[in-house]
Amino acid sequence: PPQVNCPNDITQLSANGTDAVITYVASASDPCGLRTFDCQPPSGSTFPVGTTTVICTAVNAADLTNQCSFLYPKVHKRQRKSFCYL
Repeated sequence: PPQVNCPNDITQLSANGTDAVITYVASASDPCGLRTFDCQPPSGSTFPVGTTTVICTAVNAADLTNQCSFLYPKVHKRQRKSFCYL
């Protein structure tokens, strides 16, 4: 089967709690050649606050399949409130 390489889980803090475009690098190889390689959601997608599982799948020329996955937890970081005392 193909060799599929995913990054380790990626954690990002979101100071304002908004979605963000995230890029990552995943790869696949096979001595017989790859027919397809795909990750969902793909690198460059907009990821929401919360945890997203990314699954990468490779299929070689002999129709053998292999997958890897990683988590992308995007955590909303609460802003500290400032207090002014007069």
